[in-house]
Amino acid sequence: MRSAPPPETLAAIYYTAGGTERPKGAVFDHGRLLAAMRHLSGLTLDEDDLAFTIVPWSFAASLSAALHYFLSGVANVVAGGDEPVPEVMQQTSPTVTLNMPYFLERFYDEVMDMVAQMPEASREVFQWAVAKGREFHAAGPAASPELREEYGRADLTFFSAIRGQIGGRMRRFYSTGAPLSQNLAGFFEAIGLPVLDVYSLTEAGGFPTISRLDAYRLGSCGQVAPGFEIRMADDGEVLVRGQSMMNEYWGWPEETQQVLDADGWLYTGDLGYFDRDGYLYLTGRKNPVIVLSTGRKVMPATLEDMLMAHPIIIEAVVFGDGRPYVSALLVPDLEVLVEHLQPDEGQENEELINVETTVASLKWFWQHENEAGEPVVTTAHPRVKTLFEGVVAQVNSRLDRWARIEQYSLYDQAFSEAASELARLRLHDRNQLTERFAIQLQSMYPPAPQLAEREITQVHVSPERMRQLLEKESMLDAWLADAGIEFLFNLAREKQIDAPSMVHICDVAASIAQMENEAKPLSTALIVGDPARINRILTRSEIRLLRWDHIRRMRNILITLAKMVDGLVLGYVVDKHGYVRGIRKLKLDTSLDDPTNLLLGPQFRRHAIISRLCDAVVFFVPAPGRQVRVFADGQLVGRYSNGDWSPESMAQVNQIIAQLAKRRGYDLSLIQRVLRCAFQMSEENLGAIFLLGEANVIMDRSDAPEISSFAAIVSAEVQQLTDRELINFAKQDGATVIDVQGQFRGCMVLLRPDANTQADIGLGKGARHSSAAKMSAEAQCLAITVSQDGPITLYDCGRRILSL
Repeated sequence: MRSAPPPETLAAIYYTAGGTERPKGAVFDHGRLLAAMRHLSGLTLDEDDLAFTIVPWSFAASLSAALHYFLSGVANVVAGGDEPVPEVMQQTSPTVTLNMPYFLERFYDEVMDMVAQMPEASREVFQWAVAKGREFHAAGPAASPELREEYGRADLTFFSAIRGQIGGRMRRFYSTGAPLSQNLAGFFEAIGLPVLDVYSLTEAGGFPTISRLDAYRLGSCGQVAPGFEIRMADDGEVLVRGQSMMNEYWGWPEETQQVLDADGWLYTGDLGYFDRDGYLYLTGRKNPVIVLSTGRKVMPATLEDMLMAHPIIIEAVVFGDGRPYVSALLVPDLEVLVEHLQPDEGQENEELINVETTVASLKWFWQHENEAGEPVVTTAHPRVKTLFEGVVAQVNSRLDRWARIEQYSLYDQAFSEAASELARLRLHDRNQLTERFAIQLQSMYPPAPQLAEREITQVHVSPERMRQLLEKESMLDAWLADAGIEFLFNLAREKQIDAPSMVHICDVAASIAQMENEAKPLSTALIVGDPARINRILTRSEIRLLRWDHIRRMRNILITLAKMVDGLVLGYVVDKHGYVRGIRKLKLDTSLDDPTNLLLGPQFRRHAIISRLCDAVVFFVPAPGRQVRVFADGQLVGRYSNGDWSPESMAQVNQIIAQLAKRRGYDLSLIQRVLRCAFQMSEENLGAIFLLGEANVIMDRSDAPEISSFAAIVSAEVQQLTDRELINFAKQDGATVIDVQGQFRGCMVLLRPDANTQADIGLGKGARHSSAAKMSAEAQCLAITVSQDGPITLYDCGRRILSL
């Protein structure tokens, strides 16, 4: 076995993003590289995290983060190929990623394009929602109950859908490499996607400052990370020291001495300051450097010298700090321009032939006036355009792809004081260039769609008005309009499940339950929760998904699978954002059985246990369909049958039957035994009527079963019968009668109550319920009915006391 290399052994050389200057290789030995990995402990990860890599590993920060994921045991999805990044994120549902501002800018543009296509009323509500999001996060823990409720509606209406576009599970956006606008960071914070800025330096071997979910501020790079020291030089330059500092620049000893002093302090070239709470804010560069939103660095002076080397350009300034590409503002030398634009031999050009070499005539060439007397730039002249495009192309041919000039603008006042000011600012105060020439920059960087912030804060929408403004086809309308599904809405909020996705989950479960008998479904379970935890509890399935997608788009596939497979319980693992993350054949292992929930049948009881062990919400469709049972926290909490959803509470059931047994003198264990059989029959979609009371009174008011003339049912203790025997008797037509002493007195008894007897039957109940309820009233007994579509109803003395 090979021994570990000594700490001073060369481990890695990370090259800086050189842009327009020669890249430098930062050398790290094994000791410093290991220290860098230890310092990354500030990038906290959770057990169920899934990382996503967007930034290429050629960036030291991205490679360091990837090593951190690996050493922390967190899976890492690497974007690659031609597939769009948001689509890959939808399929994989990551929770953490390190990216450059460029990706966030692109994502923001896509969201704004989506908003632009909304009806005007919906755009108004979206503006209101973003305003509430900003207000809610600004208030923090002090947010009022009203503001929390308003933010909850905003999140339900819009934000959860936006997060769903990148998988729905994203918890931490780490941003590095370039500054992100505070307005953009505030927008993402408002919609529930906090952007955590970190300060990354190749030469430092990691992240000297880190923002955390519980400690971040917009516009700040965070607080000093473990293993690092930071102080400010007298001129405001940020100095960094730590055990992970590079050894040197490979082959550049003089440059190494310029950035690393004898005490180990790294002179970063960045300017910044700390606030009173220790948050670092960067304000610029000591030496002019353009940092694109992609993280690439460009030396502006180098590009400007290359441009001004051509005689046609007398002044040039390049831009791009915090933007996706480089642009240039060019001031032409008009005298040289005229010489280049002289007509070719034999070619007439009235505009150019009449040009004289005086300043006035040159200015006349450069500008004309329209009918309103306003100057008009002649850059549209084909030969002018071709000439400058050739100059820019020549310069670009000598640059790396990311440093090339994508857009340029010709400054139309070559002899004005403004042109002289441009040259002065370029040499002495570049920070003012962007503000001074904002109009020219707008033409080179088309503005992205922006929310009208002033309008947002003035929009006041009541909950009723907000619902009216939403599009009618919205699933949310159906959700809020149906009072029966309100308990699932509350359950989604409690379990942090995306509420609109919960609607689609309910729809799929109900659709499987309602399939026709000829397409008899197998027992199906939708297990909604954290896939990582579910995977630890349940066994792996032979059926594997080739890709993950939202249950809304997989609806027909899941229903088709339920038709195709028979005889097994098929489990769909769905994450809290509605993405189907796996399919499992759930073997009903007896090891999952326990003595809790004794009133439930075996399948219901085991799915209740799955909900508890997996901390999930389980929608169970027993074969052959017709109903859905919902389990959470180890309890039956709801059901679906006959097109209606309704809540359940087994704790309330236990309390009611205990009170009933005490008040009427019934044997509590007997009622529990019959209810357990009733639930098992509900699982199997078997109908039944159980009557518990004075058997002689019940039999006197009923017809004897047809079998009575040929055979007699021997009176026996119910305790002597197995659950299956009792179920086999009860599933026949007619009622099963048990007296108050627990004696089994007969089955297939045909009830004949008086039609005029008053009883609380309940809406939509059929003949079975009517007979049972009226007999309960006449014989003053307890009736337990099981419908073939699942519901269980208890009648006591003609009163409906429970519906399950």
